[in-house]
Amino acid sequence: MKRDAWMYAFLLNNITIGALSTLISLYILYLGGGPYELGIAATALNLTSVPATVFWAKITDYLAKRKIFIVLGLTSTFLVTILYAFSRSFIEIYLVSALQGFLLNSAGPATGMLLIETRPKKFWNSGIAKLQINNGLGMVLGLVIGAFVREVCPFKETFIFFSVFALIS
Repeated sequence: MKRDAWMYAFLLNNITIGALSTLISLYILYLGGGPYELGIAATALNLTSVPATVFWAKITDYLAKRKIFIVLGLTSTFLVTILYAFSRSFIEIYLVSALQGFLLNSAGPATGMLLIETRPKKFWNSGIAKLQINNGLGMVLGLVIGAFVREVCPFKETFIFFSVFALIS
């Protein structure tokens, strides 16, 4: 359906998120980190993700705006990917991870609400399935593309390469 074209932005966006899921860990190891540093980065991301989801759901519902929060979430992927490209210390990575956990969750509640508000109830399941397929496919493509790109590019250039997918989304 033409009205579902916006969902393809999530395919491109999740290519970047999929790549980030391993690139951040590899970058921490490259900088000399180990399990401790990996754990702090993952904790920073997850610690901000939980309250962020509640925050974004409440503000999205209160303002009754959907598209602006979806655009914020997609744009945030570009922003954090660029910030990772210029991070040179564990502290910077922890801060960007926390920012990622907070900002990227802005799209989730708005996406669900937009799906429900723009289609008849009998098409909710197919709309959610289509979005989840785009999300999952993007994640897998990001992992695969990331493995190849990282083989030929330094970390900074790899992060910048993937920021383009987020920017296009």
